[in-house]
Order: sequence, then structure tokens, then C-alpha cells
Amino acid sequence: MNFCKFAIMTWAYFFLTDPTLVTFGDAVANFLDNPAPSTASRCLMTKDDVDSGPLKWQGLKDQVEATPLPQTYRPSSQKRWFRAASTKRWVTTVGVVFAALVTGIALLVSGVQHLRGVGVAGRAFQLGFGKIDSRMTINTSLPSQGAAGLVCSVLLANAPQVRNPV
Repeated sequence: MNFCKFAIMTWAYFFLTDPTLVTFGDAVANFLDNPAPSTASRCLMTKDDVDSGPLKWQGLKDQVEATPLPQTYRPSSQKRWFRAASTKRWVTTVGVVFAALVTGIALLVSGVQHLRGVGVAGRAFQLGFGKIDSRMTINTSLPSQGAAGLVCSVLLANAPQVRNPV
């Protein structure tokens, strides 16, 4: 197999004369030396120019010889800050933030209810953050014995936690 690899590498070295694009630098250098005729002199071309400009991207296959005219940059009026990201990204981001807030509030309510059962509900926020107290442990209905208990304990211990910087 090493001999086959050596033979192919030797053949490629002596008989392939086209420049190879091995790294990003090779690709950039090649594109700068040989610009595509469809994008020559169109450095400010936007997605809208590609889709519906004077020379649509689909129409360029038939008009390779045609020289595209340089496009004048015309910023759209009324560009709003929330249009910087797509609707899908906005929905995803707001959904994740909302889920984190709902989870945090649910855990806070659960913790305060647990402290009521222990008899410390009125002083729950006076006990202090980051102080060691046996009443502040996490009590769940998850399994605590066997392999299932081990997996649940590992997942619970490695869940993201708020840390009080000292």
C-alpha cells in the first residue's frame, strides 16, 4: 500500500500541472489571480444583487462574455437593529432565554417550597448564598440507588450552577 501511495504521489507530482487548492491561502491567491468573470468589478455585490440585480446569477451562465457593470452601493433606508439576524435566530435566542428564565423561576419556587417543609421558609434568603447548610441540599424524586441513581447524581452534580465569586 505504501508503494501504491508513493506511485500515485509521484504521478501526481510529474503529470498534474493545475495549481492545487490545499489551504485557504491557496484558494484566496487563486481567486485573486483569476477572478470569476461573473463577479469581476462587483466588489459591493449583495445577496439582493445576486438574486434580482441587472445580471441575475442564473442568467450569467448564458452571458459569460458579458461584462457586468459595477454596482453602486445603495444602503436600504430604514435598516433596523433587529434585522441584523434572521427570524429563525431571533426565535431560537428568545426561546432559549425564555426557557432559562422559566427553569430558573421554577427551581426557585421549588426550593422555597422545600424550605417551607423544613420550616425555614421565612428566612430562606437570609441564610445566604454560598454558605454551607444541610437544609440547602437538592432533594429530588430521582432514583438514589443503583446504576440509575449514580447516573442521576452525576448529571445533577454536573448541571450548570450559579457560583458566588469570592
